[in-house]
Amino acid sequence: MGRIKRRRTTPKVSQKPKPTPSSFEDPSIKIKYNPFKTVRQNFREAGLAYKLNEDYVAPEEKKIKPTTKEVLDVPEEVHVERDLRAGEKKFVFRCIQKYGDNYTKMQFDSQLNMRQLTGAQIRKLCLRYQGLYKKTQDDEEKKAIAEKKAKKLQNKMRRKQEFLKRQAKAKEEAKSKEEVEKSEE
Repeated sequence: MGRIKRRRTTPKVSQKPKPTPSSFEDPSIKIKYNPFKTVRQNFREAGLAYKLNEDYVAPEEKKIKPTTKEVLDVPEEVHVERDLRAGEKKFVFRCIQKYGDNYTKMQFDSQLNMRQLTGAQIRKLCLRYQGLYKKTQDDEEKKAIAEKKAKKLQNKMRRKQEFLKRQAKAKEEAKSKEEVEKSEE
């Protein structure tokens, strides 16, 4: 069987050639044209509109980026916890009523946990419901920092004790060598 040739119903689309510096008649545009920038950027810097329907922005009206000093003077935004929605409150109330503080059981209860939240997410919701989330988060961070400091201190003390033991052992060995040398004489 032969192959059926089908004609194209729509004509091929040809792309318009991009403007190049040699295609501009105005010598000032030829000088300002930067081949490393896009055509749109070059037009914008020259004060021309690339497309007629776009907003025209004159080159003098460019926004000036703030310096780092100005950025540092801006006060930081404080993160505010949002209140729980009515559905979340109902969900948390039912979970606490049914499971207490067992978040893993809450996680696997498919009837209550229809959104398939993880245990940690449910825990955060429960703590926010009880008004303790921010407080416990700060306490946990402080506890973690204190534990790290305690571990560092323990490691430091352990290393110091090991060093002192090695030093004492080295002194004993030196004394025993001296005694052996004296006895040999």
